[in-house]
Amino acid sequence: MNTQEKLIILRDSLHSTWQEYGASFELIDNIARNNPLNISEIFINKKLFAFAFLTSTRSYIRIGDKIAKILEDDNLQGYKKNLDNEFPDHKNSRDILEHLEDYLIGKGNLQIKSKKNPNPIVLNGEPISIFLDDRKVTNIQIFNLAPIDISKFAYWIDGFNFYLQKKLHKIISPHEEWKGFNP
Repeated sequence: MNTQEKLIILRDSLHSTWQEYGASFELIDNIARNNPLNISEIFINKKLFAFAFLTSTRSYIRIGDKIAKILEDDNLQGYKKNLDNEFPDHKNSRDILEHLEDYLIGKGNLQIKSKKNPNPIVLNGEPISIFLDDRKVTNIQIFNLAPIDISKFAYWIDGFNFYLQKKLHKIISPHEEWKGFNP
């Protein structure tokens, strides 16, 4: 498989993860805005929607990172470093939700000291919170990890998507006018 064929397959996967991210963003924002004070009674929905948001964005980022490495594009790779700085607990939040049953009883991989994890994390608080902050912006928080401002995250991922799609277009369809990304 040549580079262009790999990029086409990865681009197609980006489209589906982009749609998953967009749908989960809308659902989480609606949950927070329709019931911002007490959403503990919809715990199952919080887990479902937070998990959908975190896994779809994590998948999108991993695919984008793979494309950046194939293209050897420093700017795209810089987006990933920026993500790690702006949202340091995004990956851990997704990992914890994926294995919530282990973390609830203190047996999650990030909670256990090992060679790979010399500084285990201590989790406390509500396992999954979806809330509006004082600016009326929707946040996801997993235990006591840093809250994820989904609007700020959307701004970040939208910029990443724009740059990524434009780069892919130059390689995959260089003789067509680029009209942006249509999900």
